[in-house]
Amino acid sequence: MARTCVWCDAPLPEPKGKGHRRRDFCNNICKQKHYVWHKQMRHDVAKLEEPFWHNAYRVLVEQYKGLEHRLQITMDHLSKAIIDVEKLQESRKYHMDKLEKMRNDYHARMKAAGMSKQDINEFDDYWKDLFKYDPYGLDLD
Repeated sequence: MARTCVWCDAPLPEPKGKGHRRRDFCNNICKQKHYVWHKQMRHDVAKLEEPFWHNAYRVLVEQYKGLEHRLQITMDHLSKAIIDVEKLQESRKYHMDKLEKMRNDYHARMKAAGMSKQDINEFDDYWKDLFKYDPYGLDLD
């Protein structure tokens, strides 16, 4: 099957020897016309694509801003939660120290009242059972 010009479909001559590239155009005029046509097509396609990509970019920017806003809200909530946890930890430490002082005070009073070591140990067991309640399963000891 004989090859034809890409632009005008005129038959192309076969190369005369080995190593020559096969021609795509019958002459430079057809080659130039094809180049100009191809360049115009690329330009037209770019003009058609531009609104689509512009709109797609605008949508991506809006989504990014929305995600950034949601992230900022989440970070604010997290900061507040961290502050709340720190306050709770301070409060727990204060109350645990207060309970320990109370237990030591009870020990001193029981010894002063002449209670036996066994009674004091039973009191300690009762005290531990009383304050080991952990409703959230945090294992805070």
